[in-house]
Amino acid sequence: MQLFDDKKYKSIVDFLSGVPRTPATEDELEYVERQLGIRLPESYRRFQLEFGDFCHQKIEVITVSSSVTCSDNILDVRKQIAEYGRDPIYHAYNGIVPDIPEDYIPFSPTGDTYYCFDMKKYDGSECPVLVPLSFDVEHIADNFIDWFVLEIDKLSCTSPHNSE
Repeated sequence: MQLFDDKKYKSIVDFLSGVPRTPATEDELEYVERQLGIRLPESYRRFQLEFGDFCHQKIEVITVSSSVTCSDNILDVRKQIAEYGRDPIYHAYNGIVPDIPEDYIPFSPTGDTYYCFDMKKYDGSECPVLVPLSFDVEHIADNFIDWFVLEIDKLSCTSPHNSE
């Protein structure tokens, strides 16, 4: 069974050619999964093992690795949300949307909240990507790979080289 679209994943790898990589290890992945009590989506796991900590142009992917260069790791982000998400002053200053449910795993900042994996809909290999809003949830993509391709498409639409 194919877990995700390899052709789409290859387009991501091509897009990221030449970008410095700081891949996570299998041990780091397993540690985070034990701490969260879940298995992360296969496409995100593969990305972590190949790229890890990643921020390039306007796309940022939070890593599972403890040796991060871009931002906090996924456990640090979960801790910050748990500790400060209900604090209105911290929320106003840092722009974190409070009360991201436990079964939403944040993996990329959006500016005022996070793109999250919806672990309630995890099918054993993949799960949807959503954005929790103050009183609602917005479905963004069916999986991590589709989300990343959408982010690449957004960049190409806003690129100054793409004005036709």
